[in-house]
Amino acid sequence: MLRHIVHKVSLNYAFSTFHITATLATAY
Repeated sequence: MLRHIVHKVSLNYAFSTFHITATLATAY
């Protein structure tokens, strides 16, 4: 159960990081 939560959080973190990077790249 805990492993599933950690996996989900890490995926959300990775997606957020990618989204921020893409936004910054688009801004420049």
